[in-house]
Amino acid sequence: MAAFSVLYVVVVLVGFYSFYYLWGRSARRRQRNLSRQAARYGLLHFADDPFGLDWLDLPLFHEDDQIAFRNVVIGERDGLPFKAAEFSSYYRQAERGGAATLVERRAYSILVAELDVRLRMPTTVIAPESLRTLIPGALGMRDLQFELRRFNDRFHITSHDRRFAYQLIDQRMMEHLLATARVPFRYEVRGSRLLVAVPRNGQDVILREVPRLFQAASGFADHIPRAVWSEHGATPQAPHGPPRRARIGGGLR
Repeated sequence: MAAFSVLYVVVVLVGFYSFYYLWGRSARRRQRNLSRQAARYGLLHFADDPFGLDWLDLPLFHEDDQIAFRNVVIGERDGLPFKAAEFSSYYRQAERGGAATLVERRAYSILVAELDVRLRMPTTVIAPESLRTLIPGALGMRDLQFELRRFNDRFHITSHDRRFAYQLIDQRMMEHLLATARVPFRYEVRGSRLLVAVPRNGQDVILREVPRLFQAASGFADHIPRAVWSEHGATPQAPHGPPRRARIGGGLR
């Protein structure tokens, strides 16, 4: 009986070891494949976040108790450096006995680009309306409202500077955002940084998302009003509009 118990324990331990060995080998192979694919597009790939993306201090990164970045890629297009990653946020759920576990609340694919180092924009968030944003509105805590009712119905706008938000989101910007609203992009600006985020499927990887994220960032940058560049740039801009470096273009094909 004792010999059987020992044999049982050995079999279980060998089984667990084999599972984790095979799982780890598969994960390492997947990461190597991702790095090779990224290199084909001129990108660098990292399994985790070696850059401290949370230090960018963007609003999305502060909405839950804990955040994680995976499959970070870095690259450059038209002289514009960007970082993209799979982003997840978690909240702590209390359990019996006082213990707590982390539960994933949201999963996004994100891209962060520098529009121009001289640009200084107040923090502003343009997010699709959702149940989470509609409930405060129903209680009288409304977000910023704009001239187009259909825009107000589709987007939830918050900003550290109301005047700036109305300056940034002019008629042309509203029409552009409505034209692309079929995809629930979230946009954030802070200083010279532009973040674009889109909810991701758990099976997706960032390399599949970078093209449309970059296209969304490019469209947003191209619709920033000239008044924003003139008033919020560290140096006055020429009458023809934003500098060429501020344009996001290209992308992965």
